This record gives sequence, structure tokens and C-alpha cells, in this order.
Amino acid sequence: MKSKKQLKQELKEAESKIRSLFVLHGHAIEKLAPFSSQFEGDMKEITFLGNPLDYIGFHKDEVVFYEIKSGQSQLSGKQKAIKKLIDNKKIKFKELRI
Repeated sequence: MKSKKQLKQELKEAESKIRSLFVLHGHAIEKLAPFSSQFEGDMKEITFLGNPLDYIGFHKDEVVFYEIKSGQSQLSGKQKAIKKLIDNKKIKFKELRI
């Protein structure tokens, strides 16, 4: 018979594996998202960023930032801050010549 300590360790390892599966699932969803009908316009207009937002879309009349979420996942604090900046029109374009 297994001790409480062994059972707790096995439970901890199982929970870790489940969390890893959710993360992998989320990453797969992020990569497949541009093929979804929820993306407006041509897929050629979408560019992968990865972090802190997943994609940027350069559409005919607008630029759209996309963050892909699945299940019950929520925006991170940084993503919420970026959304707030966008909502408040705190956006600039800078050209750097080096």
C-alpha cells in the first residue's frame, strides 16, 4: 500500500501533466486559429507575433491585434494592459532608420 506522501506526489505529477496538456492544446489552437472562419480577410494579412499577443492583422481599413484563447483561459495582466492602451487609442507608429 502506498503512503500518503507517495499518493500526494503522484497526484502532484498527474496535475502537472494535465496542466502541460492544456498548455500544449492552447499552443495548437493558437497555430491553427488563422485557418478559422473567425479571422477576417485573407490569411496573408495575418502575421504571427507570439508574445505578448498572438497575431497582428493588416487589413484594408484597419490593423487588428489578435490574442487567441481557448477554454476558460483569461487575458494576462500584460495583455489586459495592452488592450486598455489600444482602447484608449494610445498607439503610435515609429520609423527607425539605422
